[in-house]
Amino acid sequence: MLGILSQFNLHLYYPRRRFFLKESYHKGSGKFVTRQVTPLAEKLENLCYTLPMAVIRSSDIGNYLYCRRAWWYKKQGMVSENQTELAAGTELHHKHGRQVLASSLTRSIGLVLLMIALAMLVAYCTAQIL
Repeated sequence: MLGILSQFNLHLYYPRRRFFLKESYHKGSGKFVTRQVTPLAEKLENLCYTLPMAVIRSSDIGNYLYCRRAWWYKKQGMVSENQTELAAGTELHHKHGRQVLASSLTRSIGLVLLMIALAMLVAYCTAQIL
């Protein structure tokens, strides 16, 4: 039989019977109340008392899926040896991002000019008919 005292609760586990007896101290009545708890219910109840997990970011998931070993090295605090290649790759990504932004801006300007041209065509055709 194993016993642990935590926050006015005494958890007793009987390995052969595979159940817990939980004794809780109630301040109002000043009595101990014993009830039988299954291991699953005990685990679910103790989820409230676990320490908070570390925040998992989407970039961490992406790094892990791309290369598990590189993700692990980064988590251990190791610095990559190929810093020049990483800097060149970062610059390439920035350059590509600027090109994408410029092409989006050019497309938007083209659509605005097309709408202006259509409006002028409609105005010209309307003037010719009237």
